[in-house]
Amino acid sequence: MEMDPNIKKFLQDLLLEAGMGELPEADRESMLNDLYVRLEDRLMLAVLDALPDDRRADFQGRIEADDMSAEQVEQYIRENLPSYQQVFAQAFAEFRQLYLSAAAGE
Repeated sequence: MEMDPNIKKFLQDLLLEAGMGELPEADRESMLNDLYVRLEDRLMLAVLDALPDDRRADFQGRIEADDMSAEQVEQYIRENLPSYQQVFAQAFAEFRQLYLSAAAGE
């Protein structure tokens, strides 16, 4: 699975912060891939929540139909959600907090 380098760095730092930096390479890669899938889901939910009602159904339908490439998804978000950077920043922060809380057993 090809991961954006910035997202990979975020997830690697998250594992380190959670005290999992000493995992064997195979386990670390497996965890990174799992976290990536979870983060991607979190980002899509955040986008769906933030999109205007008239765009939400259209976007969700296209995603569910697997009708868009990653580049098309990105372009759609940029064109239809002017505050997408803010939405993503909030989703990243929430994901980090949830993961660290779970890792700490809170």
